[in-house]
Amino acid sequence: SERIAINQNQFFQSADLVLGSNAFAVGPKKTDDGSTRLIINSHQPLEGSLAWYEAHITSEEGWNMMGGLFPGSPFIFVGFNDDLGWGFTVNKPDLTDIYTLDINPKNKNQYLLDGLWVDFEIRTLKLPTKLFGPFKWTIRRKAKYSKHGPVFETKSGVYAVRFAGMNDIGQVEQWYRMNKSTSMEEWLEAMRIRSIVSFNAVYADKKKNILFLHNAASPVREESIDWKNSVDGTKSALIWNELVPLEQLPLIINPSSGWLTSNNQDPFKVTSEENNLNPEDYSKTLGLQTRMTNRAYRAIELFNAYDVISEETLMDIKFDNQYSKDSRSYKYIETIFKETFTDPDFKEAQAVLKRWDLKTNFDNRSATLGVCVLGPEWLAEQNNQDPPKPLNVFKKCVKDIKKSFKRIDPLWSERNLLFRGNKRVPVQGGPDTLRAIYGRVQENGQLRAVAGDGLVVLVEWDRNGVLKSKSIHQYGSATQDENSVHFDDQMMLYANEQMKDTFFNPDELEKHSETKITIP
Repeated sequence: SERIAINQNQFFQSADLVLGSNAFAVGPKKTDDGSTRLIINSHQPLEGSLAWYEAHITSEEGWNMMGGLFPGSPFIFVGFNDDLGWGFTVNKPDLTDIYTLDINPKNKNQYLLDGLWVDFEIRTLKLPTKLFGPFKWTIRRKAKYSKHGPVFETKSGVYAVRFAGMNDIGQVEQWYRMNKSTSMEEWLEAMRIRSIVSFNAVYADKKKNILFLHNAASPVREESIDWKNSVDGTKSALIWNELVPLEQLPLIINPSSGWLTSNNQDPFKVTSEENNLNPEDYSKTLGLQTRMTNRAYRAIELFNAYDVISEETLMDIKFDNQYSKDSRSYKYIETIFKETFTDPDFKEAQAVLKRWDLKTNFDNRSATLGVCVLGPEWLAEQNNQDPPKPLNVFKKCVKDIKKSFKRIDPLWSERNLLFRGNKRVPVQGGPDTLRAIYGRVQENGQLRAVAGDGLVVLVEWDRNGVLKSKSIHQYGSATQDENSVHFDDQMMLYANEQMKDTFFNPDELEKHSETKITIP
């Protein structure tokens, strides 16, 4: 409903979901000093089991990898070693198909396939359930499977679902081989395992290579069929078993532009226009996304604006906190400019929006209202829904902000904060800016940052292949220990958009190690 759609709490309550990511690679053709640089910036919740934990894994057998993982993982998910590194961003390829089944009217446990009635495979599913205290119970349910996959019996019919990653347990091997790769060829060979069924990858290495890959375990589908809808389940020829080769997915290696950016956007808009791939060269059955994010618009604008990019310029791009005039967000807000108001609060608020420079910096007095208005549009697009009417959103935001702050234009630093224990620190950035901060509304009207920029890593190989790296975490390495100095010792650096040394070099690590634990 319109009433639910414009509730800003609905928007910000969803902010603890995985919302997006950034990854950038800049090669010697674009850098000021011949270096190759990579920024890893996947967006996750700032707390909980899916928050980034920074780790450095080494072994006596040549495993030396640093980056981000989730607690419990034996591998680095995004990061770098001596020779190469990569970042991942979420993509949305079409990896699932639904088949309409024709059921035998005389036997509900049979379906039609190639003119014959075929028995469903009946499996017993066991669901261990904890009741209370030491008591547990195992629930057992019968489930049907066809040659296509698991079967769902609904009021509208019987359907089977087929997913590209179904029954694949090769992810462990693929992560391991990516971690141990020492060259672009080895890394691509690891990606050919295809058990990691999605994610865009942005890669760079010490040999001055950069690449973008729209990774997807996309099945080889019959080109004449409309796979956007459910398909005929009576033909075994439509049950796919092979994957599209990696080389037939969008893949750009060493573009002449010298740069690549991935921000959860159309995979055919990741570098300069002349270096982008042509979508007509790829199968329509891949179901590739066509959406553009504000982060993608801004990144492309900024990379195109510079002839050469230094380390400092690259970090400025990463921490950019502005909305693009090409973005859906701006076009949504722009509709408010044409309205005529008699209410003095609405007139004042309209003026606040009109003079917004679209930035979300500390001393900005238009960002609080602007971000509030664009939020529900962003959420609707994420959920494949039509956005609520801008005027209704605008009026509600004005009333809510005035109630919380006694004025329509509080400073963004008063609205947007990072919380940790009893600490409150203002942060720049906002939803879908390159400095990505997604907040949850508190009772006093402040936004508590709950997702977005967490672990940020800068990796650089100079023209001679010498490695340098920096990183920052939103809180610190002691993510759960409130009594540790490292529970929040990176918080101010993070809020000030500063990086720290990683001490990746063994000698540096030895000098800066606080504690050593030997496990027998």
